[in-house]
Parts: sequence; structure tokens; C-alpha cells
Amino acid sequence: MPHVGALKAKQKVVVAGIRVGQVSRIVYDAGSALVTLRLDGSRPVYRDATASIRTESALGRKYVSLDPGTPTSGPLGTRVLGVDP
Repeated sequence: MPHVGALKAKQKVVVAGIRVGQVSRIVYDAGSALVTLRLDGSRPVYRDATASIRTESALGRKYVSLDPGTPTSGPLGTRVLGVDP
């Protein structure tokens, strides 16, 4: 993710407005950030999944909005998912 702004570890991850996990860590490298998400339970995530960083409040608190993708694209596996600007 190129622009994570004020996103921090332990902030929520949501799918369709429902909390499904949290940010477990953020590592910066060469002007980009690798954001690791920890999802609750066994939630499927597919190859065409995307994530975007959203603002939750006027105070600038951030969260990750996850679109888990579609089953027809196949499982994500260990791939890095795409980023929706």
C-alpha cells in the first residue's frame, strides 16, 4: 500500500461494514508499506481481493476496508492482495 497515512496496528478491518479482523503490523520499505491483516475465523479471501484505507471519524482514525473478491478467481493463498486507491 503506497499511502497508509495514520493507519496503525490494531485498527479494524471491515467487510461490507462488519468488523472481521484487525491490522496486525505495518512494515515500511522503499516508500511503500506492507500491511499485514489478521482476520477473525476462517474467512475466504480470493485472488481478486482488494483493500483500501478509509477514514472512520473526523479525528482521522483509519481502518481497512476489505473486498474479499470472488470465488471464481481462486484462493489468495500467500499472494499479496491488490490495493484499491
